[in-house]
Amino acid sequence: MKKYILASKSPRRIQLLEDFGISAISMPADIIEDSPIINDYISTVMHLALKKAMYIYKHGDIEGYNIIIGSDTVVYNNEILGKPNSKNEAYSMIKSLSGRFHVVSTGIAVIDIDNDIKYVSHVETKVFVKKISEEDILSYINTEEPYDKAGGYAIQGIFGKFIDKYEGSYTNVMGLPKSNILDIISKIK
Repeated sequence: MKKYILASKSPRRIQLLEDFGISAISMPADIIEDSPIINDYISTVMHLALKKAMYIYKHGDIEGYNIIIGSDTVVYNNEILGKPNSKNEAYSMIKSLSGRFHVVSTGIAVIDIDNDIKYVSHVETKVFVKKISEEDILSYINTEEPYDKAGGYAIQGIFGKFIDKYEGSYTNVMGLPKSNILDIISKIK
């Protein structure tokens, strides 16, 4: 039976792994979240996912564990949208998403500790947002939801009512693409 570490403090990602049938412990990676190439969101998420997993591989208490999973998710809409730090930033982000589509990209890094093998990939989902009224934007940014989420929203949260449709993985938009994770893990002997 494989034992897993998630290189994250995210309770949502731990819950997603459990939903996928994977029991993991949370071990946050103490890293600086830098971007190797400005606005190259694919390189960014893959770089950060691997950086998180490698931090735990090198500095974590990994004895007795077999697999480390690192991930990073960004919202890309002509630029990488991080987590808003203020109501003004949240307002600008949500306004920029209104009536348009954007891309949510998650980088996945899986380290097979036993065999010293690293797998790195990414998954993209196109998300289409309905036109959101000024009143609804102001109401939404006065909730707690936008402030600890990339792009200022959670598809599974309050913001879900503003999603028109999506193309790709729903769990990717939540922070971990199910089929990608399970595919990589199935390759580990």
